[in-house]
Amino acid sequence: MHLYLSTSTPWNANYCLPEGQVIYKVQDAGSTFGPRHFKVSRVVPPAIDPFADEIEDAAFQDTFERVGEVEYRHFGTSRVKFGEKEESINTFFKKGEKANFLKDRIFVGSDGREYKWKLNKKDCELFLNDTNTLVALYRPRKTSYATGPQPATLDIFQQGCHIADLIVVTFTYIERVRYEAERAAKRGGGM
Repeated sequence: MHLYLSTSTPWNANYCLPEGQVIYKVQDAGSTFGPRHFKVSRVVPPAIDPFADEIEDAAFQDTFERVGEVEYRHFGTSRVKFGEKEESINTFFKKGEKANFLKDRIFVGSDGREYKWKLNKKDCELFLNDTNTLVALYRPRKTSYATGPQPATLDIFQQGCHIADLIVVTFTYIERVRYEAERAAKRGGGM
C-alpha cells in the first residue's frame, strides 16, 4: 500500500492512495504545554446496496473510525492506545540497538510477531525483527530541481498489510521521536 501524506508532519496529516482516496487521518489534538494526542482514524468503506433504486449522497461521503491514539509527552511517559489496549510507551516498545542516532524500537504486533522500527537520520523503516524483512518504509517530503516537490510517503508492503492500522499508529509516535531528536541535534550541534 503506497500512501502519500498531505503534510510533512505525519502526526497531523491525511494518508492517501495515489488516486487521492484518504485511507487514514491523523490529527494532532495537542496543546503547547501539555501532552499531544495523535488520533488515528481509518476510512470505513461505504455500505452501498447495488440493487437499490437510488443511492443516497451520504453513501459517497467518507466516514472514519478511530483505530488508535498516541499521547505524546515531552516529559514523562507517553502512552499508546490501539483497539481496547492502552499502555505506556515503555511497556509497548522495547529499545533495540542504537544504529545512527536513536535506538531501534521493537514491538509485538497483533499477529504475535516482533517488529522493529529503525530510526534513521531522515527516514524510518519497519522490519520483521527475526528475519529483517522490510515491512514499511517512510520517506519524508523532499524538493528536487528536476522533479519539483515530492510529498512524504509511507509504503506498507505485503508483509505488513494485515497490521496496517498498527503500523500507522506506531509510525506517528516513531516519526515524532525521530523529528524531536533531529531538532535537538540541530540545536545542540550533533546527532
